[in-house]
Amino acid sequence: MVQALSTISDVERVRQYQKLIELELLKMNTFVAAEMTPNL
Repeated sequence: MVQALSTISDVERVRQYQKLIELELLKMNTFVAAEMTPNL
């Protein structure tokens, strides 16, 4: 159970950082992940 909660927590952290990364990419006028990978 603890391992499952830890994994869920890790996934949520990745999602938070993905949003920050995409914001920085937009600031640099580059493509965001969804534009390069339509299956996201």
